[in-house]
Amino acid sequence: MLVITPFYAALLTLFYIILSFNVIRNRWRYKQSLGSGKEKQLEKSIRAHANFAEYVPLVIIMMSFLEHGKEANGWLHFFGIALIIGRLSHAIGIGLQAPNALRIVGMLATFTCLLGTSFKLIILCLQNGF
Repeated sequence: MLVITPFYAALLTLFYIILSFNVIRNRWRYKQSLGSGKEKQLEKSIRAHANFAEYVPLVIIMMSFLEHGKEANGWLHFFGIALIIGRLSHAIGIGLQAPNALRIVGMLATFTCLLGTSFKLIILCLQNGF
């Protein structure tokens, strides 16, 4: 059974729920059931939520492949921690005036995870007779 990737997936799912509730709270606040109604705060919460949904599942899938392929636990923890830091930073940074360091750090950490898991998985496949 995989244990490292599911742990990070569970933590990130809890954070996704928080982002979801933030969108719901802002929809109630601005009385917008669909779209943002050009309300800046609602738009920011929608984008933080959507951006998370756009990137996190792919990294989790890649981490799962790596863990299933018996990749070193240290790398899996590195990617998991980096993804959490990246997503937290981005979610906070998206609420601030752009450009800002938190948003940049968030995306750099996320892309590091995407690139890192991609390269590690390609290497793992080639080493195992692809």
